[in-house]
Amino acid sequence: MKFSPARYDGGVLPLLCAALAAPLPEPSPLQVRAIAGALVERQSHGEVDLGLRSGPWSAELYTDTLDLRWAPELAGGRAWLDVRAAGFASGLMITPWFEDAPAPDMALVAWSVGPEVGAVAHLPRGLWAGGGAGLRVLGFGARDETVVPVPGVWLSGGPFAAVGWWGRPATLQLRGGVDFAAEVVDAPGDTTWGLHGPVAAPVAPWVDGELVFRPRWFVAPRAELRGGWSSGRGAATAFRVGGSMPYQVPLTGYGWSRWWVSRYAAARVAFLVGHADAAPGSGVGGQPVEATARVVVRGGLVADAVVSTGIEGFPGCPPSEWEACDQRLTADRADLGVGAQLAARYGHGWVQVEAGYGVGGGQVGLDATTLLVRVGVDWVPLRTPPR
Repeated sequence: MKFSPARYDGGVLPLLCAALAAPLPEPSPLQVRAIAGALVERQSHGEVDLGLRSGPWSAELYTDTLDLRWAPELAGGRAWLDVRAAGFASGLMITPWFEDAPAPDMALVAWSVGPEVGAVAHLPRGLWAGGGAGLRVLGFGARDETVVPVPGVWLSGGPFAAVGWWGRPATLQLRGGVDFAAEVVDAPGDTTWGLHGPVAAPVAPWVDGELVFRPRWFVAPRAELRGGWSSGRGAATAFRVGGSMPYQVPLTGYGWSRWWVSRYAAARVAFLVGHADAAPGSGVGGQPVEATARVVVRGGLVADAVVSTGIEGFPGCPPSEWEACDQRLTADRADLGVGAQLAARYGHGWVQVEAGYGVGGGQVGLDATTLLVRVGVDWVPLRTPPR
């Protein structure tokens, strides 16, 4: 098209002037989150969650884990760049279980640090698809009770992909990827780990998924199905089962991260009564719930069932007993837990209580009982924007 000064002066120039004169968008308000909780059981654990965020930027300290994230919303999707560092309890390797009992002599302090990058595209009819890649440096140390050899420093990570469907009242998510691993600093004493290191194999494929039915009715049933499969994942990267805290396959009545498994199938059914927004979120990056000016309450009963297969290697097994260890570690198991939940919210503040009883896992009496208590303030603006 031939350039025309008349066309320029009468059409584009006013638009440019209007764009330059337009007020800049106000910065996103700074929001804060604060949560404290405890899971009381045979080996009790606690959580502290302190977070700040503004627009796509966030910084959150979840107990021993610092998460720095940039997650902009894009046209037709979203992306993220995340750097996460765990200080001493990565994977909760500080409190392992072996043969249905605590095993403090196998405990390891574990730290990790590394980035993750990814993106998700929003597709028609509630579908979405995405992927990314992550990398972690894993290091280990001994506790006072530790008698097993301490691994060296490992590098682990790889690509992953995910697809899903979001709707009301159901959601579906499927993920899969490959973890690559290598020992970059030898263990003290030049221990040869083979398949019994914290990462069991140099190439470890994995898949997992979940189908969740969570209607927002005042009187509502709930059903959740989950499953996962992996090959070559060791103690540091295996799926975690147990408890009702974040980053685990939920199993009420059991401790947080009680079992470390390579394969699992899980089901949860519940019957809840009350306001759907009473229940809080949990874990790094949790989504806010719309505040309400009145007290809202929700409670009910929950039951979990998990069938799983243990991990392929564990650094707590001395080389002379690897064969016997493997036979016990890779055994199939089935666990059942039942519990009662109660949550209440006022504005951005909330409280949650859950009592559970685990059936199986060598648990009897008080050892089979758990009590989860959490209180918090969920992503509240530090100042109210002017009206």
